[in-house]
Amino acid sequence: RFIRKMGEESKRFLHERCTGWLKAFSYGAGIFGLALLPPSVGNDIFSRYILYESRDIPYPLAKHSSGDPLYDYAGFTLGVAGAVTFGLSISLATQFHSKAWRKRDMESWNMVAFPLFSWYIVDSVYSVASGFYPNAILNSVLLAAIGVPLLLCRSTFAYVGEVGEKEE
Repeated sequence: RFIRKMGEESKRFLHERCTGWLKAFSYGAGIFGLALLPPSVGNDIFSRYILYESRDIPYPLAKHSSGDPLYDYAGFTLGVAGAVTFGLSISLATQFHSKAWRKRDMESWNMVAFPLFSWYIVDSVYSVASGFYPNAILNSVLLAAIGVPLLLCRSTFAYVGEVGEKEE
């Protein structure tokens, strides 16, 4: 209610602050995605955790020293996840820099929020169901980082109009 009663100046201020955080998050997600691409320290650390440390299995001392094809596959899948994360970050940054976002068109908010919350539900439920709950925890942290400012700025958006109608 408080946000709904805010004046236009206050809504603009809130929108700018939230947008700044959302842009920074999307840039950070892009860097994180690139860090997961092999060969990288990020890819090695996550591969080691997923295959060995999370299951209390001793990790081989040198990378690939065990000749374990699962380790190589984990590196590959993390590389794919990194590429997808990088692509998503570009998509988000593009939306946050768009004219529709600056005009606070509710459709642009929906184009970020609906896919984000859909991803969270599907990925987190699957992670828990498959027994890999650390991914659901990571998802929750990421959702909080982007979801809270997204929800905070929702009231600053309004429907501009239907297709074919003139904007006022």
